Amino acid sequence: MIQAGNEYYEALLPVLQKERIKLVNEQCPVTLHTKIEYISPAFGTRYNTQRVYFLPYDVAILWQIQRDGSLLDCTPYLAAWVTPHHPDIDKLLNEAVKYLPERRITGYIEAATREEQAQKVREQARAIFEVLHHEVKLTYVSSPGVVGKQIDRVTQRVRLPSEVLKSGGSANCIDGSVLFASLLELANIQALIFLLEGHAFVGWRVFKDEPVYEFLETTIIDKGDFERATRNAQRQYEQAKENGSLGREVGDLRSFARLIDIAACRSKNILPLE
Repeated sequence: MIQAGNEYYEALLPVLQKERIKLVNEQCPVTLHTKIEYISPAFGTRYNTQRVYFLPYDVAILWQIQRDGSLLDCTPYLAAWVTPHHPDIDKLLNEAVKYLPERRITGYIEAATREEQAQKVREQARAIFEVLHHEVKLTYVSSPGVVGKQIDRVTQRVRLPSEVLKSGGSANCIDGSVLFASLLELANIQALIFLLEGHAFVGWRVFKDEPVYEFLETTIIDKGDFERATRNAQRQYEQAKENGSLGREVGDLRSFARLIDIAACRSKNILPLE
């Protein structure tokens, strides 16, 4: 109940039918009806109708300008495209087991030393790399024009991991990152996506809940060199820290970077799209 003279803001989060949302291929207008019932009979009931727009389910808003002129960072919502429980992801992780010395996925486990713990996590990340290289034959495909720049927002096309697999393994940088992150999350390894202006790569926490990270460049998985892929991404991460990109707002003209922690996003109810 709102007391007289007070203001109250509520975010409207209607439940949408996934099957119908997938039929939306272009931005389309829809009508939103709201109904406000007042306790006092003097005010009665008020209705409001307004036009809103649906974006296709494979388009993510990276940032947008709000009505008050402030900038809203929407990059955490990329976690919605990380879909660890899709059957295709489960099947793929089971295939990755054969690339592990112990033939099983363990996530974070206790080991004699921290070095051994880190090695266990890295072995599992390597197994995911190998299954994407050998079985999926993941191949980087540049997608010009995937980023849309409007006056008040920037959007990015992102395909769901299941769609990447069905396509035969062609993926741009963000497609490959959410696919790899989906496998990491299913393996109970805390996944990360590192977003740069115009680029993205995947990462993981080396130790559970600790800010120690390793990264991997998914665009060169087809080369089959795990060490090269990790060195490449780690270098980009260090450069972003050194040049100050990591601390800037999205949309900063000097370039920006974002570390998207998938586990943290889940705690904020940013859940998988499928």
